[in-house]
Amino acid sequence: MEDRELLQEKDYEISIQSSGKSREEVYQNLFKQLRNDIHSSIEGYLVEMHVESMRLVHEEIEKFTKKFLFFFLPVEHTRFTATAVFRVRVVEILKERDN
Repeated sequence: MEDRELLQEKDYEISIQSSGKSREEVYQNLFKQLRNDIHSSIEGYLVEMHVESMRLVHEEIEKFTKKFLFFFLPVEHTRFTATAVFRVRVVEILKERDN
């Protein structure tokens, strides 16, 4: 068995779009999607993930009214959509390659 460094540091820049009923829900969905994207893009085992920057590229607020049977009980709904660009530093453990 050879002596070698297994920890590796990488920087990623990922653009993610999400939507939800509130700004808080949109931000939660953005970070959830970020974690999933990082897990799927790394080759080893995740040790640390540091978000170094988050830039909000686009944000849209859509308000609309829903009515029961097109006439009764109007309810106003709001839909938030955001696109953000994250810069992330990841520390991972490299997987051993079996020969």
